[in-house]
Amino acid sequence: MAVAIISLLLTAFHGFAPAKVQLQVEGVERSFLVYDSKISKTDSPLVLVFHGHGGSSEQAARSFRLHDSWPEAVTVYPQGLPTSTGRDPEGKRAGWQLVSGGNGDRDIKFVDAILRWAIEKHRVNPKRVYAAGHSNGGAFVYLLWKARSQAFAALAPSAASSTALISQLPPKPIMVLASESDRIVSYDVQERAIKRVKDICRSPEKGAAWAKECTLYKGGAGGADVVVYLHEQGHRLPGDAGEKIAKFFREH
Repeated sequence: MAVAIISLLLTAFHGFAPAKVQLQVEGVERSFLVYDSKISKTDSPLVLVFHGHGGSSEQAARSFRLHDSWPEAVTVYPQGLPTSTGRDPEGKRAGWQLVSGGNGDRDIKFVDAILRWAIEKHRVNPKRVYAAGHSNGGAFVYLLWKARSQAFAALAPSAASSTALISQLPPKPIMVLASESDRIVSYDVQERAIKRVKDICRSPEKGAAWAKECTLYKGGAGGADVVVYLHEQGHRLPGDAGEKIAKFFREH
């Protein structure tokens, strides 16, 4: 059972201070920033936003700014733990597990604890829970699709791929952000992930314009909507990513 210790941050983000929450998850202290809904105290959507490898919850809040783009939602920015990856074999920088069972499933258990906390403390709508993430955080979002599919209404991974994208996954509304000029996660890898996503969601071959640089592949019978945001920012998160992700989540 996770025990929460809540404290207000002394520094405000652009005039609106989040709360920093600490949870004990199987004896390990985990933390996240939470921006409460500016509209409602009950039945709000919940959005979890995961930073990339070497990032932080504060950095994710600054770059995604989903708490501004979707003020009706309760927005949570979790903090990862030191994690070994191909680019950081010694695991000195913070990140997220990449496979089921990795690191004892510590990050999936952390998500479970956040969901319990948010439902109990903020009375969020459990049917309107969403996840977004960039790079390693985006790969973790893909993993959550596999490990906790029923918990999420829609997903938005950026600059990522994952071995979790298997054909047995249930179709899920998803917005994928990718760039042909990404030098960290090559576009070839991301393109293969997009193809798997579209296959899983039973997407039509042709899509339609949904927003600038975004194509919607409308989910048919038994499928789910897929939006592909193909931008020119390389491995960086586009400045309007939060706005477009919020738009997609609102629609699902």
